[in-house]
Amino acid sequence: MFMTSQAQNQNSIPITIEGKAKPHPVDEYVGREIKKQRIMKGMSQNQLASRLGITFQQVQKYEKGTNRIVISRLYELARVLGIEINDLMSKLQNDIRSITEGTDISITCLQEGDEASLEEFDHNYNDGKEVLMLVRAYRRIKSEKMRGAIHTLVKVMCAEQSNDDYETSYRGPEYVIVTNQED
Repeated sequence: MFMTSQAQNQNSIPITIEGKAKPHPVDEYVGREIKKQRIMKGMSQNQLASRLGITFQQVQKYEKGTNRIVISRLYELARVLGIEINDLMSKLQNDIRSITEGTDISITCLQEGDEASLEEFDHNYNDGKEVLMLVRAYRRIKSEKMRGAIHTLVKVMCAEQSNDDYETSYRGPEYVIVTNQED
């Protein structure tokens, strides 16, 4: 069966830009979610690869979206990460409004109702590693009081940065941060 050039363009994956193959945005999105979950679990690419019986290079390719993940591998990835498959794709419909329109590929991302290009989304996502490291460190804190104090501190810092009145913008438990001081 022969395909017209229009039909070929609609079905051609990966997307090619300047002659270089580019992963499909959905593959990239799922890859970023896998990486985020892996980092949150404190797992290296080598550890994940070993548990899946694949090479760490293959994990890298999954995380970058350059290699597609078949559903059975996605199932195994989710199982090893201790999550549901849906956790890897639950925000997909909310985050990516349109991947393809007609024969032209156009990408529009949504985050909390704000529109951004995929490049802006990727740029903003670069902070993700730092955020995930903070989350992992926060989860290691055993004391609920210390967790509450850190939460309050962050809220105060955010309110001050945006010139909000903290008292009216945050109504939560109050904690006093005490440091050991020598007299």
